[in-house]
Amino acid sequence: MIDLTNELRVAEFTTNEFLAFGVRAYNWIQRTYPALHNLYFSVLEVAAPFLIAAAVGWLLARAWRAPVSARTGAIVWASTVAGGLALRSLVFDRGVAPSFMVVAALTLGVLLCGWRAAVRFTPARRLVPPAQR
Repeated sequence: MIDLTNELRVAEFTTNEFLAFGVRAYNWIQRTYPALHNLYFSVLEVAAPFLIAAAVGWLLARAWRAPVSARTGAIVWASTVAGGLALRSLVFDRGVAPSFMVVAALTLGVLLCGWRAAVRFTPARRLVPPAQR
């Protein structure tokens, strides 16, 4: 029997890191071009509601069980978009123009679901030790 415990831990760590990176990258792009002053804090200010919503989505989806599944990606994506926009508007007192909503949904969809689709549709490679090739 093959033990996949280590591979699952690596996948979970990679998924968590990629989720945080995707949300931060999206927000960095949103903030870099309009104004370059206080870049770090402005990125954090925009990212905070989306990171909080992504963490909630991660918990709702129980993503640690199947981090690469399409269902997990859809739940995390929907929670991140809906929760992030709601938090941005209601708690952080920031605007959510319709164009911002569309860009947020599309960008986060690509970043949070796109890599899962790529993993899902890429043929699995068998790990063969170099000595056996």
